[in-house]
Amino acid sequence: MELNVFYWARKSYWTLEEAAQLCFGFEPLPVPEYEETIYSAELPHGVAPEVECIYELIDRAHAIGDLHCAMINSAIVVKPFLLLEWCYKNDLVFDEDLESEVLALSRKNNDKLPISEQREIEVEPSEQARAKSRSRTPENDDKARGRPGQYDWDLFHAEIIRIANTPDGLPDKRADLVRAMLLWFSERFGKEPSESAVKKKIIRIYSHLEEVKKSKN
Repeated sequence: MELNVFYWARKSYWTLEEAAQLCFGFEPLPVPEYEETIYSAELPHGVAPEVECIYELIDRAHAIGDLHCAMINSAIVVKPFLLLEWCYKNDLVFDEDLESEVLALSRKNNDKLPISEQREIEVEPSEQARAKSRSRTPENDDKARGRPGQYDWDLFHAEIIRIANTPDGLPDKRADLVRAMLLWFSERFGKEPSESAVKKKIIRIYSHLEEVKKSKN
């Protein structure tokens, strides 16, 4: 689906999931719905692996305070211009058409402020980031959405099934399984995704199990 640049550039905030897809010029896919309130939402199924990678970077930057985000309606959000600045600072790709609209709107809004409150609205992407943007085509975008991501989530789910089939089964507390799976990633692959990424997937598993249990009563 073609990106609605005009619409997204004029949104005051993007969720981190939307931001990761918009960086590459993807029209954000719909996110899963949950019964319980959680912070932000899991990345939609079928996103490109590069989207998963940049989502992890954005999420980590928020966690360490390198990217200023806010909390609105239980979702972690970021202002488009702040994301644009952060992407350029870190040599990360940002869709050129969306960039132009975000910059134009930021300058327009900036001009309305008193001179004492105005800020510099000049950001320059690196050649590396520009090259990444130019290498993206509609053909490889579509292929990318079907490729596996940075982390082996299929094996992650297989490990959870293995744990569920042990005599003790899954932990009663979700937090215990989150800690166990983060340790599993670290021991097996030498690296781990963000805690929020693991937590969101485990919330979905437990929610499904609870729904199945209720339906049988």
